Formats: sequence, C-alpha cells, structure tokens
Amino acid sequence: MTETTNETPEPKAASKTTATNSVSPSLVIPREVYGKGETDEVRLSAIKYKNKNARKSLSVLHVQRALVLRGYDRAGADPQGYFGDETQAALWDYQEKEGIEPTAVPDAQTLQRLFEDDPNITLALF
Repeated sequence: MTETTNETPEPKAASKTTATNSVSPSLVIPREVYGKGETDEVRLSAIKYKNKNARKSLSVLHVQRALVLRGYDRAGADPQGYFGDETQAALWDYQEKEGIEPTAVPDAQTLQRLFEDDPNITLALF
C-alpha cells in the first residue's frame, strides 16, 4: 500500500541548455524596436561576415531580428549583432524562399525586401 500526502510537488527547474536548432529567438533577439518615431539606420557596408574585430553591429542585429520575425530562427543562434554561420544560413534560406538568388550575402535587394514594411528602419545601401 502506498502512502498518499497532500503536499504539492515542487516544480522542476527549466533546463538552461538548448540545442543550436531549438534556440528561442524571443530570448536572443528583441522582437520590437522601441522609440519615439525615430528610425535606426541599417547600413549595407556594416554587415560583415565573421567580422575580424568581432565587433557587434546594430545593422546585423536588425537583420537578425527581421529574419527571426519571419521564422528564420537560426539567425537568433549567433550572438546578437554578430554575422556568423547561423545568420548566414538563415539569410540563404530567406533569399531562396523569396526568389532572390541565394548567396547568403546581404545585398541591396535582400535588405529592401527584408525591411520593406519596417517603419523603424532606414536603409543605407552603400
């Protein structure tokens, strides 16, 4: 015979580890840009693959955010503002699905399509 108690079991702590492909983008990339009618400039020239100086780029962060918002969650697996392998793979997938020649390199056409309905972004395509 088993003994029953009226105690409620303690909830288990959530695991802090996640697989690369199951990153929760809402925890990695901000979903919205907040401001008072201001816009951020996304500069094509500031988006560099594996930047040798490992500097974060606001332009890359916005690309990551836009990709994650469209369901390309892999972009959220790279550190915020760093254009690494996961962001590159997500960009390739986005370009392919949108009918843009997939190069995994951000270009003017890709950025225009990615941010066409984002009132928080001003593009600088140089």
